[in-house]
Amino acid sequence: MISNAITLILLAIITFIFISLLIRSITNGITPTPTHPNVKKEVVRQVHASPPFTVADFGAGWGTMAFAFAKEFKSAKVYAYETSLIPFLYMKGMVRLRGYSNVIVIKKDFFTASPEQFDLIYCYLFTRLC
Repeated sequence: MISNAITLILLAIITFIFISLLIRSITNGITPTPTHPNVKKEVVRQVHASPPFTVADFGAGWGTMAFAFAKEFKSAKVYAYETSLIPFLYMKGMVRLRGYSNVIVIKKDFFTASPEQFDLIYCYLFTRLC
């Protein structure tokens, strides 16, 4: 009886996560996609030429680049914008779990942000900006 209840609860949670990601992916026009490791490495390498003080990761998804910037540029403030609930909660958890004191996770559409406040803006695979 208890195992059936646990199974139903887990199924409900998984269904909620799936539907949440699906709806946000449709409304945003893009899924939360992690930056490819080779791309991440190259972006960080190129940014070293002029280290930023403030970084914005527009559409941060799971935080791959936000956390890479935070780790590489410890004195920089990294603002991770994400509208999808599940990746947002994941990033908030990772900030607490790993102690990223220089990462600010924001559940807000990045189109409402003032881009001039950032030294570096990163936005991966979002072709509607082009």
